[in-house]
Amino acid sequence: MAFRATGIFAAVLCMLSAHSAQAQIDPPDEMTSDAEALMAQQARCVAGDLDDCALLSPNFMIPGDRDLLTEEEQREHGANCQTEAGAEACLRLGVSIVVLTSDLSEHQRARSYFHRSCELGSARGCEAMSTLLRRGAPEIIDLEVAAEFDEQACQQGRPGACMRLAADALLGDEPDMPTHFDYWERACNAGSGMSCGTAALAYQTGIGRDQDDNDAETWLERGCELEDGQSCFSLANHRARTARNQRQRNATFELVTRACDLEHGQACATAAHIILRGEDFARRMPEMMDYGLRACELGEESGCEIYDATAAIMGRPSRAELNEASSDDE
Repeated sequence: MAFRATGIFAAVLCMLSAHSAQAQIDPPDEMTSDAEALMAQQARCVAGDLDDCALLSPNFMIPGDRDLLTEEEQREHGANCQTEAGAEACLRLGVSIVVLTSDLSEHQRARSYFHRSCELGSARGCEAMSTLLRRGAPEIIDLEVAAEFDEQACQQGRPGACMRLAADALLGDEPDMPTHFDYWERACNAGSGMSCGTAALAYQTGIGRDQDDNDAETWLERGCELEDGQSCFSLANHRARTARNQRQRNATFELVTRACDLEHGQACATAAHIILRGEDFARRMPEMMDYGLRACELGEESGCEIYDATAAIMGRPSRAELNEASSDDE
């Protein structure tokens, strides 16, 4: 049995030699470029690209109930909107109008309802007002006024509004990086885990902030607590640099697997690579295969190669066979 385990180990190492060097957790070289891509995506959202807005956060969309109101309900909400407790009624009425038509006069009517909702203290109403002023009928688009409503929503804890203001800070000939990251931090404090990870980039790169690894770690911890996979994986990278004993290395591995559980493909592949280089590799092959398959399903090619190599050696189902079985179950 010992000979068989040793043979498997040698075979897999041979088949995966091109990837084994990745087993250590290294800070990703593309971190800064990823941040730049995210900033560009936000700028496109601000400019009116709905696909980019949807990818960034559901909070970038009009934050209301998408169920359309009947004519009778519209009359009822219109009456309730005039009361001091009518913030939600105004919001729903405005959203229903915007979804139904792109007509200028109707968007102006929706604007009055969103404005009323915001005045009555609804952060979602302020955010809807901003969204309309950014992406409504061309005649009513006003980015400067939209930012004022987003500021109100951001102050009331709406992370999407803070994120839009972060994107606004990039517009113009001279992007305002300190202000950009101010809003990412506010979005993080409002509960957006992805924003925490982005805020950490400022302290890691020294862009918009003084470079400070301790501050970067604090923001990454917050993002990971908010279940952002990238934050957990970046935190693992950060702590791997200073891991000095097995306990610290185990804690780092736990962060990698947590990021994998949050569907971060690179983290799943990294977990498989760490097991591949470990002393108890033979015993943990099924675990490594699982991480490899999960990485593969999340688009990481190295995970596919790990699974395929070990599955062939151990006589386990190939990915094609797994897909076929899944199709049969459906």
